[in-house]
Amino acid sequence: MFRSLEIDFDARVMRLEFLNGEVVQEAVTRAVPGGAVRRSRVNLERRLMLLTLDDGQALEVEIGVAGQAVPPGVPIVYLDQLHWISLAQQQWAPDRLRESEREAAATLIALADQQQILLPVAGAHLTEIGAVAGRRRRDLAATILGLCRGWQMQNPIRIRGQEYVASMLGQDPVAAAVFTLEPGVLFANGPAPPAPMPDAPPDLAGMLTRVIAISAVYSAMLDDEPLDMAEGKAAAERWATNFPQLATYMREQRMGEEHARINAHARLIADQSQDLARAAHRAGVTSERFPEWLSDRFPEDLGRMPYVGRLGEVLYLRLRNADDKWEANDLNDMNFLCAADGYADITVGEKKTINYLRRAEPRVRPGSHLCRRLSEAVEILAARGTTPWPAQAATASA
Repeated sequence: MFRSLEIDFDARVMRLEFLNGEVVQEAVTRAVPGGAVRRSRVNLERRLMLLTLDDGQALEVEIGVAGQAVPPGVPIVYLDQLHWISLAQQQWAPDRLRESEREAAATLIALADQQQILLPVAGAHLTEIGAVAGRRRRDLAATILGLCRGWQMQNPIRIRGQEYVASMLGQDPVAAAVFTLEPGVLFANGPAPPAPMPDAPPDLAGMLTRVIAISAVYSAMLDDEPLDMAEGKAAAERWATNFPQLATYMREQRMGEEHARINAHARLIADQSQDLARAAHRAGVTSERFPEWLSDRFPEDLGRMPYVGRLGEVLYLRLRNADDKWEANDLNDMNFLCAADGYADITVGEKKTINYLRRAEPRVRPGSHLCRRLSEAVEILAARGTTPWPAQAATASA
């Protein structure tokens, strides 16, 4: 029935083009995004959205449909923020990138452009970019948003909630649709996407909700002004200060492995007590039955949980090293990289956490290929037969 949908966020106007060429214009009273994102145009037949920015740059985004899965055979490559910075440098200032990584960065950009791989965005990328301002932020955000094409990793709190619920229900403790086009999954408890036209037909209303939700996230990342991250940073610092004392105590007590694991798992449970309570409510587990699950089923299922199992093992390994330094950014690194390792095909992260994840592998469910450099990821993709198409490869190497 419709061919295209366009929203002009400055004018708060929506234009619908019918298949016969007729155009209808309506006011959109809740057109939230603005700032960097000035206009969005959706090809309804291809379900692709083109976002036009204030500098004229255009970003293509897949809108998708409810329940849309990752295309079969397309590898998911999760990049930690420092490796996204390398891709941004390759696009905007290649002379600032180490020569050894330039070709690998160009190859990954070409593969993402050709939709031969998925490079999902995650909540960690949004929070870590929040403290950056000016041109550097715009270039990094435009790189992430241009290459992810709308694909996101669910927030780790959502992922572990699914793993817990499945375990409590006696099912395989694995989360579904970890990488998705669904709006509103980047944050643990973000606001529901707005309903801009309550009286619109369901299909159109659903499309509008997706368009506005995606545009809002993109606009927030592209905003030139730094976000106030003081509260989140303070919470992460409080989280980090609790571990050195426990690690020192465990060393002073010369704890054996079994006792040390009990302490590490107790700390994991304490940190996630609210998540466990919510999962029990969703699973219908009563307060009388919950201790039974916690003492019997949880220890058995922990290693089978792709994300929480890794988080528990990395936590144990770090607590066994009382000389390890805990910092606020460890909160993002541990949670997002553990989640990505559990569900992506390739995870490229910072050295420290990748090393811990490699040490955790014997005791956790098989996960992704772990890499510390972009070149390692490209080598793995090449071994699988994933290489840029010739024309693009020549461009990437130029």
